[in-house]
Parts: sequence; C-alpha cells; structure tokens
Amino acid sequence: ISFTLPQKQTMSTESTSSRPSKSYSDIRGEWEERKIPVAGAVKSFISHLKVGQDLTKVSLPSIFLRPYSMLEEFGSRSLAQFQLLTKATTQEKPLDRMLSVLEWFLSCTKDETFNHKPLNPALGETHVCKVDNNDGSSTYYFSEQISHHPPVTGIQVENAKLKISITGAYSFNIIFRPNSLTVATAGRLQINVGDEAYILEKPYPDMVIKNTVLGKKSVAWVGKVSIHCPSTGWIAELNYDLNKDSVKVVDGSIMNLERTKVAKGEPNTLYIGGKCGGVIYISQNELKYSSEHSDSKSDWGITGVSTSLKQWWGGSAQPTLKDADEVPEGAEVLVDLSKEPIHVPTYPNEDLLYPTSSQVIWKELAPPIIAYDLEKADEVKRKIEESQRAKRLQLESENQVHKPTYFEKDSKDVWQIKPEYVGNLSSLFPVPK
Repeated sequence: ISFTLPQKQTMSTESTSSRPSKSYSDIRGEWEERKIPVAGAVKSFISHLKVGQDLTKVSLPSIFLRPYSMLEEFGSRSLAQFQLLTKATTQEKPLDRMLSVLEWFLSCTKDETFNHKPLNPALGETHVCKVDNNDGSSTYYFSEQISHHPPVTGIQVENAKLKISITGAYSFNIIFRPNSLTVATAGRLQINVGDEAYILEKPYPDMVIKNTVLGKKSVAWVGKVSIHCPSTGWIAELNYDLNKDSVKVVDGSIMNLERTKVAKGEPNTLYIGGKCGGVIYISQNELKYSSEHSDSKSDWGITGVSTSLKQWWGGSAQPTLKDADEVPEGAEVLVDLSKEPIHVPTYPNEDLLYPTSSQVIWKELAPPIIAYDLEKADEVKRKIEESQRAKRLQLESENQVHKPTYFEKDSKDVWQIKPEYVGNLSSLFPVPK
C-alpha cells in the first residue's frame, strides 16, 4: 500500500555511517510501478495458492515486494500531513476539532496503487521517525511488531508540546481470491487532543485489489470506519468505495446524538464526501442516492457504502470527475488533500539505528529489489526469514513467548505503549551525544 509523494528523492551511495538514515517509503522510483509478468515462476507460485488463503502467512517472492517494511509505510503515511491534526489544538469548538481529526484521517487513506506490497515486518521489528513542525515542535512516530501470526503492530505518535498523541495497534490479513485480493484490517486506535479522546475501533478501512492476474488492475478502500469523541458526543462515520466510474470515493456523516452538547447555531448533522486524496466537501444538506443507484450494494458487493457521492458523481446529470473542482450545490470544501503540503520524515543517523529497526533488518534486501536482481533478492530474503524463524523456534523450545519491548496490554486488554514512554516518545529517537 503506498500513495504518491510529490517530492522525488534519491538514495545516497555515501558510506558515512553518521549521516541520517533514509527510508525507501519516501523515495520514488520506477520499481514502484514495475509490471509483474504472469509467467514462469510467478505463474507457478500463484497456481499453488488456495482461494481464501491468508498471504501474511506465505513467503512471497521478491518480485511482488517493495524494498521497505510495512512499519516504514505507516510511519511515512501517518506523518505526511500531520499538520491537519495539529490544527485541532487551535480550534475552540468541539465540532471544529472533530473536523481537524477527520481531515488528518482522510489524509491517511488516499488514492492507492498496489503493484507491489511492503515487506511483512519481522517479529520485534521497530521503526522510529519524526517531522519538525512550523511552530517549533516535533511529532514522533514509533512502532513495534508485537506479534507475527497474526501480524499485529503497536504504534505511538506523539507531539508532547501540543499535547497530541495517537496510541493503539492494528493488524491485517491479505486474503487470496480468484483474480483479486482482499486486505482486511482490524485493531483499535485512540487519538488524544488535549483532554479529548477520539476512538477508532477499526483503524483503517479494508482494501480490495481487483484483476490481480488478468485485466486492468483496480485498487480501492472499501467499507466503514467511525471516529467517536465520547466527551463531546461527536461521531464521524465514513464509507469508502469505488463508484461505477472507477473513482475512489469516500462519503459519510458527522453527527452529535447528544443535542445538549451542540453549540448554539451549529447543526447536529453534517455530510461529507469526495475523492480519496482529493477534494473533500462538507454540507448541511443530505445528498441522497440518485434513483438509478438506490440499491444497498456497492460495485464491490460491500453493503451500506457510498451515499452522497453516488448522487454527486453517479448519475448522468451529475458532475463528472473532470468537474471535481466544482463545489456541489450547498456544499463547501472541507479540505483539498492534493494541495496540502506533504512532509517527509527524518530518521536517526545510520550508526544510531536500533538493531531491530526496519532499515537495519531489511538493509541488504532493498538494493537487489531496486536493481531487479530477483535471484539475489530472494536469496537475501530467505536468509533473513530463516534467521527470524530460528529465533521463534528457540523461544518455543524454551516454552517461552515473545514479549514486546515497548508495548503492553492494559487492564482492558488493549495494546498501549509502556507508561515510561508516554509524554517521552522523543527518548526513543536516538541522537548523537
């Protein structure tokens, strides 16, 4: 899963270990869009897969992979437009703070390509990065792979100065189907803005990749995600879908079921919708299905998705995507994600990286994937996986289970970063002495 960043960087070939490390999740290259020929070894591999098989439990050949870990992907994704979330600290009204939280979340679910997938993180793998903000503060991201099967990642994002944090864990599995893949997500995230908590019982929508072997490939987020702030009563419910014109869209509502918590003059329900990664509109007017799209199923067979966007772009009399910059009647632009600045994270110096860091674990695999030396890449990948497998077998032989270093479950069985790092996440970003 990856979205396009406008900045084009190149990986330095310098050998100086004191220079800042890089992540290929921030670097553009032709390897991102390489076509995968369905022949020879690839055809043989696919023929051995079973319908419904979970691909997170399968060692994929390097031809299917990107040269960086899933931890790196979500680090870059979470921080790329974090300024949208920091706006919430300047908003006086609860509704405006909810909208800022919503804008940031929408920035994490952009128009996607999926020609190759990031590497499955190794058990115990960690990743740390940060972005420096215009107000002089810094936002830190830290993640740890706390389980391998099923794959579960603990994450913590924190800006101590602005009193913003994101904590929790997410997991996913990739289900193989005839000529398609389904990426199903699970987990829980809590976004804290000052004393307010915004709860996501599902951290990301699911994703469907159609025509993975034959036909024109299409990728879309699908399904529902909700964000709820118990203290203010505001809840946002989002629906993701691909409409009949193959436009990747999101729509939904923002409502407050506790009327006494709605400020005077504010509506208790608003509606949003737009293109993933593009213009997102907001309106007080409900935009219903047009008559020819009144069924309850989307093009993906997912029920209960796409309401207002089917009206905006689904009918023949509605604006087409070429007119997407035209604001629908009665609506305003909430955010244009295509025009928001994108920030590339910075990373610790190479000589200060943890032995468990993504850049260290996968360092030898990235160059042959980039160079399209697949034989070498498969060999390096096999050695890394064998080393990881040996560590797991050692634990099993000693009747032990892996214990995460930085995360633990709380009294409600929810993954949280350990208390000593709360408000002190910067301590996990090593700096020269």
